[in-house]
Amino acid sequence: MANTYLFEDEKGSVFAFFSISNDCLNDLGDEQGYTNNIWNRLHRFLGLPNAKRIGQYPAIKIGRLGVHKDLHGSGIAYELMDFIKGWVMIDHKPACRLLILDAVNEPKQVKYYDRNNFKFLLKSDEAGKTRIMYYDLEKLMPI
Repeated sequence: MANTYLFEDEKGSVFAFFSISNDCLNDLGDEQGYTNNIWNRLHRFLGLPNAKRIGQYPAIKIGRLGVHKDLHGSGIAYELMDFIKGWVMIDHKPACRLLILDAVNEPKQVKYYDRNNFKFLLKSDEAGKTRIMYYDLEKLMPI
């Protein structure tokens, strides 16, 4: 269950797309690979005092994201991610702090998400096909 958004050129051809859904990170212990150490690191990263820490963090998940192959290397993918971040904050008005995704564990994709300031959540998924990554939406909030 996700919403998918298409970007079309003046001829109606799709040149980029993304899908998002509501999700959450759960403290399910080893079931999802979240050890206490990882969960505590996330709490500290979010700057939450012990009294405010919870076992679930609502999030918005980017499920799919793509740019037409003719536009690879043009920078449009970075513009798309900037759009998603801004759109989520302005139009979606989330009651959450995290934007999460399952990044394809290939150098090109990992580099892209790293350049967009996404962080790895787990070390246990280093050898997997995908890696859970998160972005703190607080970075976009005015001070």
